[in-house]
Amino acid sequence: MITVAGVSMERAYRNGDRVLVRRLSRNGVPDIGRGGVVVAAWRPPSGDPPGALVTRGEATRPASRPPGAHGWMIKRVVAGPGDPVPAGLGPALAARAGKPVPQDRFVLLGDNAAHSHDSRHTGFVQRGDILAVVVRRLTRPR
Repeated sequence: MITVAGVSMERAYRNGDRVLVRRLSRNGVPDIGRGGVVVAAWRPPSGDPPGALVTRGEATRPASRPPGAHGWMIKRVVAGPGDPVPAGLGPALAARAGKPVPQDRFVLLGDNAAHSHDSRHTGFVQRGDILAVVVRRLTRPR
């Protein structure tokens, strides 16, 4: 069970919602379907591993996660291996639009595009970085 932090998945999930997840095994058959919601390792905008440095102009600083995040992000699967990369996904995947998603890679987006850090910023998410599949919402904050 995890608690959603942030607004990137609004309307489906709100800040404070508790959701039941099913962990994925590293070697098991992936059960990651298009339209499903997953929990994946959070990545800085460049797609580099957590702890990487981000350069903005002349300043270099550690890449930071959103407040309340624990190194994870909850997002919707919009394309998986072999599916075409959707067009209009921003800088990280613009050159790949229409081409097949590589093996063991996924395109993940937040439902609330204006407030989501997702594949538009980080590019593909590796299968090994997807930790769990959301089964259902358990509670909604008051």
